[in-house]
Amino acid sequence: MIKLICKVCGKKFEVGNDRKNTAKYCSRYCYNGNSKIIKKCLICKTSFLVIKSREKTAKFCSRKCLGISKQGVIPEKAFKKGDIPWNKGKKYPQFSRENSSSWKGGRYKTDSGYTMCHCPKHPFKNNQGYVREHRLVMEKYIERYLKPSETVHHIDGIKNNNRIKNLILFKSRGYHSAFHRWEHCNPSVIIFDGSHS
Repeated sequence: MIKLICKVCGKKFEVGNDRKNTAKYCSRYCYNGNSKIIKKCLICKTSFLVIKSREKTAKFCSRKCLGISKQGVIPEKAFKKGDIPWNKGKKYPQFSRENSSSWKGGRYKTDSGYTMCHCPKHPFKNNQGYVREHRLVMEKYIERYLKPSETVHHIDGIKNNNRIKNLILFKSRGYHSAFHRWEHCNPSVIIFDGSHS
């Protein structure tokens, strides 16, 4: 091993005999630093190093400064950590529900084929305020809210055919699964069978 002195930082470093004539730098940092140029950021005016190939293209010291330049924001007025967004806590009724261009009357069809209805006051609504239509039809017929454990079955298998004659109400998901497995079950687990009404 031979000891050499780095041409950039002046530190001593060791190399093997085969590299004694070619080694000039102690590390990759010093190697890159030798070929880097100092530039000034157009946004924050701080100095930063770039490689020679980026001498004409490099304009910003960081992605933050690049983002500010793309937004056309003046650095003094740029959004800083801790600032409150202009729209925080504001609601825009002129763009919601009936006033929205994408409003479909409070009904839509899910990917799995069920029809959803907008019922914001329903006790078992989802996060967006919607309830499955077949459950609402059953609730209207039996004149009470369904328990979360109760399951409504479509007799013909068409998930958006929500006529009362096409629906059966089971006490639980387990009984509904058993019905699908054997296509018959104990009549005592059926709360309502619309096919016989």
